[in-house]
Amino acid sequence: MATRTKTFPGVYTQIVDQSFITPTRSRFQLGILGVAAKGPFNVPTAIATLGQFVQTFGKPIPDSATRQMTFFLSDAVAMVADMTDAITVVRVGNTYADLPVSTDVSGHAGTYVIATGTDNANFVQALLTEGQEVYLSISEGGKFSTVNVQVLSVDSITGMNINLVSAGTPTPDALAANYLDATVQYSTFSGAAWQAEGLLYAYSYGSLTSDMDDPLTAVGNVTGIKNDFQFQVAGDPSGIAVGNLYKIAHASPTDGPTTHEVRVSRVVPNILALGATVYLETADITRVGYQALPLQDSYTTGVLYQANTATSVKIPFMWLRAKTAGDWANGTSSKTGLYVRVRPGSDPGTKKLEVFWDSALVETLDNISDTADATDANSYETVIGNSQYIEFAFRYSAGGGQVYHAANTAAPWDSTYYDPQLNPLTPPISMPFGSINAGIVSNTDRGGQFVGGFNGENAQPADIIGTYDPTADAGTGIKAFEDTDNVQINVLACPMDSIPIEVMQELRRVAKKVNALAIVDVPRYISARQAIDWHNGQGQYTGRGRIDDPNIAVYWNWFQITDPFTGLVKWVPPTLGTIRCMAFTFDRDKPWYAAAGENRGIIPEALAVEFPRVPEDVRQAMYGNGNSVNPILRLRGRFLLYGERTLQRAESKLTAVHSVILVNWVVTGLAEIGRRFVFDPNDLELLVQIRLAFSEYLDKIRNERGIEEYELVVDDRNNSADTRNRREVIVDLAIVPTDVAERIYINATVRESGAQLNSIQ
Repeated sequence: MATRTKTFPGVYTQIVDQSFITPTRSRFQLGILGVAAKGPFNVPTAIATLGQFVQTFGKPIPDSATRQMTFFLSDAVAMVADMTDAITVVRVGNTYADLPVSTDVSGHAGTYVIATGTDNANFVQALLTEGQEVYLSISEGGKFSTVNVQVLSVDSITGMNINLVSAGTPTPDALAANYLDATVQYSTFSGAAWQAEGLLYAYSYGSLTSDMDDPLTAVGNVTGIKNDFQFQVAGDPSGIAVGNLYKIAHASPTDGPTTHEVRVSRVVPNILALGATVYLETADITRVGYQALPLQDSYTTGVLYQANTATSVKIPFMWLRAKTAGDWANGTSSKTGLYVRVRPGSDPGTKKLEVFWDSALVETLDNISDTADATDANSYETVIGNSQYIEFAFRYSAGGGQVYHAANTAAPWDSTYYDPQLNPLTPPISMPFGSINAGIVSNTDRGGQFVGGFNGENAQPADIIGTYDPTADAGTGIKAFEDTDNVQINVLACPMDSIPIEVMQELRRVAKKVNALAIVDVPRYISARQAIDWHNGQGQYTGRGRIDDPNIAVYWNWFQITDPFTGLVKWVPPTLGTIRCMAFTFDRDKPWYAAAGENRGIIPEALAVEFPRVPEDVRQAMYGNGNSVNPILRLRGRFLLYGERTLQRAESKLTAVHSVILVNWVVTGLAEIGRRFVFDPNDLELLVQIRLAFSEYLDKIRNERGIEEYELVVDDRNNSADTRNRREVIVDLAIVPTDVAERIYINATVRESGAQLNSIQ
């Protein structure tokens, strides 16, 4: 990098820093599915660290006796997060589906009726007569949504009316007093995924009196200069004490802005006549989001107001939801789940929302204006729309369609932080967080607190397998991994307690399509002898089915670990040990080395295995001769993965896991290289360039003990004028994967004294 700007003889130096590390993904690229407390459903999401996983998908879901299947998603991520930054997570779960009915809901508890309409009557009748329990969610702006509301009965003749009952459902699932234009969804399982909700409140005040004879509602003209404002009371001043709160407004809005709020600083009684001179000072209570408007330099006609307790009411101001479904946002206090606190904004006249998750401040949404225009860049709707934790659902409006305001404005109503249950002129002693200029919020109001979220953790096989949406051209569940343009994996897993055969089949199908290896678990409590029948679909498992395919492998023997989240000991499925060994092997050695045995199969996190002793005859039966159960064993005080067979039953190179990974690695790598040549001129020079690039890649793998030999053909033998006319390039490759030594036989010969040992027969 010589510079040519110098003309005088000499040596000129320059230092160029090219030591920056180019970000690269780990070689071990795990695709994994399971249930989670939060995060997007059916969206392949890249995770680099355990902290990022918790932030995106939440903490582990506690064990539930009602859950049909238990997943080990968070445990699996924790097991390998330190050894790879290339984990792709897909959250699965049972979610609500739209019920094609009209949205009119009316009635009261026990007799709610949803009018389905004649066009949808047949669908509703068919759905609700299958003998399954059906659960509905009803959601309407401004009302806490119901979840798990059960269907009581259906019009058996027309199917047009569905009667609902909320009995037995927990708060806040109780049905509201009435509904209008509500959204209705259904699920055939309780606890379908739902977003937690929260409400923020404000206090509005009705007409203000001006009775000079009643000092508790006295209104007077303020006179004086800043820091020395005063007004006269012409009656008993005993009801006015230091600390009482008032506001100053002009007789006409054109005379100046309303000032919020002023506080009594001292009261000087009039000795000669009943009355007093009351002095005022500004009040600025930031802990409830209150920010006093500035006082004028002087007042002569400012009117002093105070609240009227008879007309003070609390009004819901804004309805919020957690960003994603799950119980991660649920809480019983400001220390658990999601909680929103209101603060004064950095700019005058604005608000700031502080979002807490499990008492930790995770987000600050600042300079929110009071505008009712949702398109304003600083409106509540827009600013909250940028949040990673909450979303705007609904903003309440007053009569006549006018939107309520929460900032310091005089219209359409004046919001303050008085507590109407106490003396409205006395500053509240205990002011809750999570209210917009609000007073005391009772537990039933849940001001600032989020409740009602469900994980959808009762996932069914259909939720795991997923569906394909031709309109969106996207899949759900396992099918989400088919998007190979944006998702790259080489191992696919769904660690769970008892995997259905149909889920295994789909894992196998998708793994084959994306050039990956699927790994699955033999359920817990199944012995080694029973595991042979389980994976063959024989004996007590007759009818379960049997898979014969090289793109899937089965692992056996659950083991104990220390839960990284709780510190308690727990049992986990064997695939967690498998992905741990694979991640270690990919990182320390090469992907095509066998992740098993004394060197690369050790599981240091294991504390015990469910079946510590496996007889020799059972070991021989479970491995080879058509059987393919890969065990985790306790050998000489250590816990080792001691098998690497795929479910291909006929003996070939592809009965070994490492060979399947090698072939997938080669095909994927060559495809990545080949993409660089797409749209290049299709001539003999292109064939030479492709052959050189592919040969360099294959030679490297051969030198690293991945393949014994290969034959690459990309020339005029398989590329002709016809292929060029079709705009094609044909590459033919034959490889011989390097086998592993699975069995080492040691033959010891004993000879007599004086015998010659120059040869062993």
